[in-house]
Amino acid sequence: MILSRLHLSNFKNFADKKVRFSPGINVLQGPNGSGKTTILEGIEFALFGSVSGKMGLEPLVKLGETLVSVELDFQAEEENGQRDFTIARQLLRGESGTSSTQTQLTRDGVDISSRKSAVDDAILQLLGIGHSAYGNSCYIRQGEIRALLEAGKDREREIDRMLGLGVFEDAWRDLRKVESDLERQAASANEDLIKARAEMDNLSSVSKELTERMEEKVRIESEMKSAEEKLGDLTKIDVPAGPVGDMLRLEKARAAQQQKIQSMEDQLAQLEDKVEGINDRLLEMESELLRRRNRIDSLTEERQSLVDRIAKVEDEAKRGEGATRDIEIQVYRLEAMLEVHKELISTLSQMEVRGDARCPICGSELTKEHA
Repeated sequence: MILSRLHLSNFKNFADKKVRFSPGINVLQGPNGSGKTTILEGIEFALFGSVSGKMGLEPLVKLGETLVSVELDFQAEEENGQRDFTIARQLLRGESGTSSTQTQLTRDGVDISSRKSAVDDAILQLLGIGHSAYGNSCYIRQGEIRALLEAGKDREREIDRMLGLGVFEDAWRDLRKVESDLERQAASANEDLIKARAEMDNLSSVSKELTERMEEKVRIESEMKSAEEKLGDLTKIDVPAGPVGDMLRLEKARAAQQQKIQSMEDQLAQLEDKVEGINDRLLEMESELLRRRNRIDSLTEERQSLVDRIAKVEDEAKRGEGATRDIEIQVYRLEAMLEVHKELISTLSQMEVRGDARCPICGSELTKEHA
């Protein structure tokens, strides 16, 4: 992103201020209270609709005014090349407080959106960092340059602290812990599912045995019915049609069949009780199995969500690393400038001691004020 123009109207102490930025590095110079920080805050407000460290929007409105407007022109890279953008935001101070009334984003003079949420999303996409990361990477607080210069080997850790990257490290550890817990829960649910399937296979075997017993019962009842029919035919005849021994054998066969049927009926009753218990258990297991499957699906969705969040955190961390490199370059440049200034001061001090009367740079008289 390259800034080109900023227009502030009734923003803090500026009634109407236009600032044009040149390509490369721009320096704002002026005494305390002249509005240098206000220009930086105007850029931040244009991009994000608020200013870091400010309690609400009320402090941004110039005293005695009701309407604030901020416009920022900049260039940003998109897939089809460098494009020109303009973002405009307005504030209105009313009886109920100060609120945002209008937001507008244009690309190459064509409106993109006037909906605040859509504009905020577009700015986030163009910048590649959020409001918090912007504040941490674009502002250097009092004493932080000195802390960087004195950090030595801990300079990287000091830069991470200034950029607030420790938040991403903490989030990374928390997400890894949650992912590990979810994987353990999923493994436990899978073990329970395997046990439930094994028990269902066992119940299927019992059901098959019960079916075989039922078929045997039907066969015995059929044989019993046939024997009773033969016995009934014999009892209807006053005079035996055959030997008495046949009748006695039929009586014994009938009694044996009756006893066998009674035994089978007892076994059938026991099996029916067992089947009833098995059916109840099957219902419970099916319900538990459904619950566990739903839980596995839920854990799978949560795990995917965590993977997506981890990917976002990794992207944020990569962007943070880029901002860190930019700050390190700036620190090296400032250190080089500091060394130049130190050498110049040392040279002037030596000249003053020697009593040299001419400036080595411009050749004018070397007075104390000029030095």
